[in-house]
Amino acid sequence: MGLIVCLICNLFHNSGSSAYRVLTGHADHVYSLVYLHDGRLVSGSRDHNAKVWDLSNFSCLRTLSGHGSDIFCMCQLQDGQLLTGSGDKSIKFWNANKPDVPLVRTSSDAHTSDVYSLIELHDGRLVSASVDKTILIWA
Repeated sequence: MGLIVCLICNLFHNSGSSAYRVLTGHADHVYSLVYLHDGRLVSGSRDHNAKVWDLSNFSCLRTLSGHGSDIFCMCQLQDGQLLTGSGDKSIKFWNANKPDVPLVRTSSDAHTSDVYSLIELHDGRLVSASVDKTILIWA
């Protein structure tokens, strides 16, 4: 068995095609990225964690744990909350306005299968999509 190195993402300069920085830290595949309003980067992984990255020094600031399966999707709401959607059928709401990014709440009955997509509409409503063949528009 060989050494497994997990690459989070390659950061590229706009003018070139070579990697500018490589961020490492996840224990398994990285499925999703979201760029926060304050300039931090968040990655979601098959290791059930999301990681918050400081792009000024390319360090991991925080690991967000709590999902019981892969994190397939993420989005940031206009109010600053970070949402993570997972193979555990849940959507977690994190307060990305605070440095420690605490968990605010979990919606565990959102879907009956993996949550694969999250977006916020212009009017502030959340939309989620799942392997259960449904798209939910939240009030």
